[in-house]
Amino acid sequence: MALGSSAPEILLSIISTVKDIQAIPPELGPSTIVGSAAFNLLVISGVSIIAVGGDDGETKQIDDLWVFAVTTLFSLWAYIWMWICVADAYISILEGIMTCVFFVCLITIAYTADRVNHYRVGQRMSQEEHVEKERQDEIKIKKDRLRSLGREYSDNAVIEVAQGLPPKESMAISEEQKKEIKQLYREIFDVSDLKEVGINELLGALQPEKLLERFAYRKRSAGNAKEFVRIKGAKGQLDHDEDARKNVKEENDLVGFKCLHYSVTESNGHVEVTVVKKLINQELLVGVRTRDDTAQAPKDYQEVNQEIRFAKREQEKKIEIPIVDDEEWNPDLEFWVELYDPTKTEQGFDDRLPGDDTRCKVTILDEDFPGTIQFGNTDIRVSKGAKEVEIEVERVDGSDGTIGCMISTEPLTMEPSPQSAQEFEDYLPKHEKVTFKHNETSQIINIKLVNDKLGAAEDVKEFKDIADDDGAEEEEGSEEGDPDLIFKVKLDKPEPVGVKISKKNVCLVTLLRSEEEDKMAKSQRKLIEFYLSMQDPSWS
Repeated sequence: MALGSSAPEILLSIISTVKDIQAIPPELGPSTIVGSAAFNLLVISGVSIIAVGGDDGETKQIDDLWVFAVTTLFSLWAYIWMWICVADAYISILEGIMTCVFFVCLITIAYTADRVNHYRVGQRMSQEEHVEKERQDEIKIKKDRLRSLGREYSDNAVIEVAQGLPPKESMAISEEQKKEIKQLYREIFDVSDLKEVGINELLGALQPEKLLERFAYRKRSAGNAKEFVRIKGAKGQLDHDEDARKNVKEENDLVGFKCLHYSVTESNGHVEVTVVKKLINQELLVGVRTRDDTAQAPKDYQEVNQEIRFAKREQEKKIEIPIVDDEEWNPDLEFWVELYDPTKTEQGFDDRLPGDDTRCKVTILDEDFPGTIQFGNTDIRVSKGAKEVEIEVERVDGSDGTIGCMISTEPLTMEPSPQSAQEFEDYLPKHEKVTFKHNETSQIINIKLVNDKLGAAEDVKEFKDIADDDGAEEEEGSEEGDPDLIFKVKLDKPEPVGVKISKKNVCLVTLLRSEEEDKMAKSQRKLIEFYLSMQDPSWS
């Protein structure tokens, strides 16, 4: 800036000197040089200090003192040297050469001071970064310890201890561990009293390091208080502008979005979108509207269609778009925010402004946890004489929203097998949808069995054959009853998209002979053996 503003005076003085090299220099040449130097030393420095931002009354300091000191000293020496040179009304060749030498010294010393300052700043920064890195590593270790305690006793219990609340969920935590939890929190937040730390900060220390980058903070059991999952009062919004800008090929010259991709949690209540005006000292009228994608208004967010007017000195405008926080689980949803020309819309056009930065994407991150569907027991044994079998289907790790899946029966093997129960012969097939309503965690599914009435009549016939066999005790003892029959029950096709079925998705149902029938058969065998031992043929 100083060189640019002084260029006319310098050129004027050089031209005058070269033109009148042997004559007395005119007043215009040297005086402009001196005046420009004084202007740069005093006025430019003063304006630069005033122009630096800051609150009124704020103390301002020189950041780079070495370069400033070199410039100041050489400026003052320039005036002193000029007085020495013109004091005798004669400028010698030696004085001219010395003046050029001083100029070279100024450039060299200024450059050296700048490099030294850069080195010192780098050293100071590296030391501070090293100290900060060590501190962050220590905090990470302490947070890992807190998370392990949270997994062991539940996050609610850890928060309860940190807040000093009456023990409700933290009764299983020992006194030593309670002291450890409080001390860990004090060291993480560098406070002496945990009352200074809010619930959102306490909960944040228990959350994974890279949330939203997903805000999906997992509930560890169905029915956990959702208030502990939400970070109330905190800004649950992330900007992904760096990644989104990679696809920008053309920008609008007048206006655009500051960030091209936002992520926001449902519980945040709104997303804040920033519109930036690129022109200075010019008024601008622009329209902002939302466009549905997978997120639909007003079900997932409140539609916005408004005009915003930038004053001459305004550079940014913030637009709040309400987000609907419901109890239903949904996969992450998206909608768009666009900039358009309201004057063209009035004339019948409805197109957004040109440029890739006049459209931004908003991703709504669902904090509801639908849970995982599975069988409560994967191996069920039931008497073959029973009329039906009851199978429990569970919903674990969350119970938000309405979810469902298909449940179906099928034989143990597709090929005929002695151990494979057959449809309609041993059980009635089932193929239906299981639906869990909001906060519902368990359902009982009944499967009808076909009763073939194996019972006492067949046992009596067996025993008569044994009696007629007169002494075939060993042969009778080697007879085997009907084999156990098995069929499968499967869970598949979860819905909506994103709901999961655990590995406990197959249940084997084994049809056994009833215990009462077995007891009756054993009793009759003992009775027959007794009479045969008495050799009483009239009994038979």
